[in-house]
Amino acid sequence: MSTPATAAATAAPASVEIKAPESLKKPPQCIRPCTVGRAECHYYNRTDEVSGVERDNDFRYPKKLPSKEDVIAEAQRCLKCQDPPCCRGCPSQVRVDQMMGHLSEGNWYAAAKVLFTHNPLGYTCGLLCPTNHACRGACTLNNSMLGAININTCQAATAEVFAHMNIPQIRNPAIPETANLNAKIAMVGCGPASMSCATYLARLGYKNITIMEKQPFAGGIPAIEIPQFRIPYQVTAFEVRMMQDLGVQIQYNQALGRDFTLQALKDQGFDAVFVGVGFPAANSIPVFKKAGPLSNVWNSKDFLSAVANATKPGMMPAATPLPRLDGHVLIVGAGDVASDVCLTAFRCGAKKVTMCFRRGHVDMRCNEDEAEGLRREKVEFISCGSPKSLRVVDGKVTALEVDVMNKELDGKYVVDHGQNRWIECDYIITALGSQIGADVFAPATIDQKTWSIACNKETMQCTGLDWCYTGGDCAGSAAIIEAVNDGKVAAWNMHRMLCQKFSIPTPPICMQVPPFMTPVDLVSTGIQVGPLRFVNPFGLASGPGTENAIMIKRAFKAGWGWAVTKTFQPDKDMLPNLTPRIVGVGRANEFQNIELNSERNMSYWLAEIPKIKKEYPDRVLIAAIHCKGTLDEWKDLATRIAATGVDGLQINMGCPNLGEHAARPFVRPWPATALLVLFFSIHPALLSVPIPLARPLISSPPTLQTDIVRETLAAITSVVHIPCMPKLGPHQGDVVALARAAREGGAWGISGINTIPGVYRVNPDASVWPSVGGVWAFGGVSGAQTKPFALHAVAAIKAALPDMPILACGGIQGPASALEFIHMGAGALQICSAEMQWGQGLVDTLQDGLRYHLYSQGREDLRSWNGQYPPQLRAARLPVKFGPFEAKQRAVRPAAPPATTTHPPPFPPNPHPSFPLCSLCSFDQAEIEECLHEAQPAHRAAEMVQRFTQTARPVATPVTLEHEVGRSLPQMRPFGDLDTAIKTISEVDMTRCVGCGRCQMACMDAGYACISFDRTTRQPKISPACKGCGLCVAVCPVHCISTVPAPAKKN
Repeated sequence: MSTPATAAATAAPASVEIKAPESLKKPPQCIRPCTVGRAECHYYNRTDEVSGVERDNDFRYPKKLPSKEDVIAEAQRCLKCQDPPCCRGCPSQVRVDQMMGHLSEGNWYAAAKVLFTHNPLGYTCGLLCPTNHACRGACTLNNSMLGAININTCQAATAEVFAHMNIPQIRNPAIPETANLNAKIAMVGCGPASMSCATYLARLGYKNITIMEKQPFAGGIPAIEIPQFRIPYQVTAFEVRMMQDLGVQIQYNQALGRDFTLQALKDQGFDAVFVGVGFPAANSIPVFKKAGPLSNVWNSKDFLSAVANATKPGMMPAATPLPRLDGHVLIVGAGDVASDVCLTAFRCGAKKVTMCFRRGHVDMRCNEDEAEGLRREKVEFISCGSPKSLRVVDGKVTALEVDVMNKELDGKYVVDHGQNRWIECDYIITALGSQIGADVFAPATIDQKTWSIACNKETMQCTGLDWCYTGGDCAGSAAIIEAVNDGKVAAWNMHRMLCQKFSIPTPPICMQVPPFMTPVDLVSTGIQVGPLRFVNPFGLASGPGTENAIMIKRAFKAGWGWAVTKTFQPDKDMLPNLTPRIVGVGRANEFQNIELNSERNMSYWLAEIPKIKKEYPDRVLIAAIHCKGTLDEWKDLATRIAATGVDGLQINMGCPNLGEHAARPFVRPWPATALLVLFFSIHPALLSVPIPLARPLISSPPTLQTDIVRETLAAITSVVHIPCMPKLGPHQGDVVALARAAREGGAWGISGINTIPGVYRVNPDASVWPSVGGVWAFGGVSGAQTKPFALHAVAAIKAALPDMPILACGGIQGPASALEFIHMGAGALQICSAEMQWGQGLVDTLQDGLRYHLYSQGREDLRSWNGQYPPQLRAARLPVKFGPFEAKQRAVRPAAPPATTTHPPPFPPNPHPSFPLCSLCSFDQAEIEECLHEAQPAHRAAEMVQRFTQTARPVATPVTLEHEVGRSLPQMRPFGDLDTAIKTISEVDMTRCVGCGRCQMACMDAGYACISFDRTTRQPKISPACKGCGLCVAVCPVHCISTVPAPAKKN
């Protein structure tokens, strides 16, 4: 299926000359008249507005699809507010903040888990939900210049990625077996409300749920009345499949009032019934009722249903012909359905589409986002026009007469008598809403005021019927997301009713949302590290998050596997903390602090540690201790703490914040002269600046001696018999030598790295931040900026001492970075800075991300993804066009030979024949061509539907966490062993290149001048002389450059 624009581009001869403005040959700095500027602007125009006339028979998704990088960047803008208003604004209360937090770290599985926990139809709602009046409208960032987060786009992308994972939904195996779970439950209609209700009931453990559906397919209104270009049927099929994963049964071709009644279901032994049918009949007005049937007049329900049957592959057993329109099509109505009809009319052949409605533009019922889509496709508008009469010729309408409406000061619209107009047209489609139709709902009653089923809106229980519940259109809900929430509310209250009926303890009125679960959630993340068993490898590092016992208990309750107390010391060594003492950029996870040890005294920790261990016996608790005294004082401190039942001791011997407060007998200060030489070599201009130092460099970071580490650990391990480990950092010297000395002293493992001494910011007035009373000292830098140093330390220690456990710390902020440390050899991980920024809930994304990785390594298809994003989606995100500029470029490129394929219709030629296609994806030429111009052709859409409805699911055998520890180390080699004979060059994937030229600038100014840039076509070209340094790969903002093996040189 090719559009006229595509066909024109394909047919264009290769000899067409690009008429670029002559001014493009001059540097952009040259002075130019406005006429030249306008010509260049017109030439480079990339505005992607396609008239509806060009979309004849084109049912592809019309909006630009986000790439992986787009979604992650958008999610990183989210503030993750306390009591987020976006969640309050969502009718189904999706935890948008949590979803965005997972997405910002590339944790697609965890984001999908949050989404589907609160909204089983999250994919549908991501495409259709009017978020500008819900979550997006409530977003805190509406107050900013960039505006609210594009929540619906991120939501749809999350669901799409999860759909490609092909992971089934499962029941929670921990649900106890009770009598009520065998109750028979019937759902009437398989639309959003019923699917939501059935899903939540199945998650609660109910096993006997049956849905009666009138159509031969499932999905309700999104399937039968919303066009394919807005919601492809594979989306509906995916969500139906997820529901069926839980054991829900569907009986097709069963209509209420025709094949059964509500009372009949009750008599057949169903303990509860949910009615979730859509409004089946279209509204009309007298002018159309009087005219009777006319061959060229449709109502929206009949028209959209006919189009859906013809254009949604996999939905109907046999597709029906697409309704064909021509000429001028007049749409009567201005709601969301009317907007769908307008856009669909263009795709059915209309040459002109006009929307006529009785109100003014400012009062259109159509959502603002949808109205913008109408404008972009060039739909005409006639406002303030109320239909009055029809001109009928030979059984066909040729014109519609409308009265002009005036808006009064009170906001009411009244007919302006004496003013009317005739609108000539070839077809009329009315979109005036829908109605409940025939009353087939007995014994449920119809509310005569709202013309919906009478029910208690708090519980969705039908009035007077304790066994019958309702939701969706027939209950008066106006949007799909509201129908989803109706089903959720009804499911919980139905559950409470059934518990009472079967004499089961009744749960509270406040709903406890049953979570979305998959086999991934059953994967164990526990690991045995020596004598310590961690329920999961994620622990809180010694820091502000473990200042007291209450915070540690809250962390364990939240799911953290272990914790290290904030460093404490004998009471005689306690020091007061400074204020302020923490600075940084939280959203970048970068901090510096001049904080000292715990402000709690020794007796506090001696009393609280046993209480923590008693309440959480399965969690590992390690005490971080520090002492300024002799070896005997170290022994006494360690003995007293070990007696509390703590699992291990962390020996803090080199915190950069301690300075002169460190353990004096065991510290050798950095030479002051060396520091001065280093300082002035960096800032030679400061040699003439007088620097008053009352106490010269008194806060210089200490350097540990290996013999001191050995002696200290030997003294401590001689009196205690629990795991002991020093906390080391790169500022303390050679970490490998220090770790080796620690092992010789009896240390069980290594904790590292500590914060790194640094200066965070120097202000223009020469003041340094943080400062106390105008003076400053070196502080400890932590967070993402320390990760490269921490990874180096972990890898170096593990390579030198492979049998020594490492409890790693330093820049871990998400599952991806956590996995990096595990692959470098860390058995357990400590998090501090990221927890300071995002709170203790961070453990959820860490856990879910690690579980998904272990699961995916047990499935061959997922193992090849190299992360959580499917490579087939990366290929599908190739840009279809870049507006008029790209259309001109495509028209003049030489055509490639047609691809050999059995898939109809034929694919367009390669638009970039002189450049290689994406070398990162394992797709053949035909598949890439298809992605370029046919985002979702009919045969591929049918394949997706078949995939989402197939019975077999892939089976995974997850690997253990021990299997992943140190996986990267076998590939580590000394620098001198790297093979200089291996040569690579850079390769540009022109299907993704946006023409910014950043690669050429970098290569010219800091590389080997091997990239040229054509200003006319805005395409970079890499010279065969490329050295393969990788600079262009690093600076490319859209990740369209990769390094590939260099071609063999010819003799």
